Amino acid sequence: MADDFINNFRGGFGDEEGPDWVQDLDDDDMSMGEAEAGGSDDFDRLRQQSARASSASGGMTLEEGSSSGGFSLNQLTPGQRMVLAVLVLLNVIVGGVAILAVAGIIG
Repeated sequence: MADDFINNFRGGFGDEEGPDWVQDLDDDDMSMGEAEAGGSDDFDRLRQQSARASSASGGMTLEEGSSSGGFSLNQLTPGQRMVLAVLVLLNVIVGGVAILAVAGIIG
């Protein structure tokens, strides 16, 4: 079906060879059926790269009790937690004042 569309499209150019991208479509040896079946070299190459990357990082282990992702307040020192709490409180206060100013309650 796609080949008929391309051939009909190319027929509109007359004797010209057509643009480069149309010729590139002809150079593809993989048909739509092969692409759906997963016979693409690109997928195989990506799969191999992924396997190499995972095997390269396989030797690295995490310390016991540490998590690989996400943020935890347990990772902060008590001083850092206090600074974070003050900054969050100031953020809430400034946001509240901005809402009151927009509403016209304070001038």
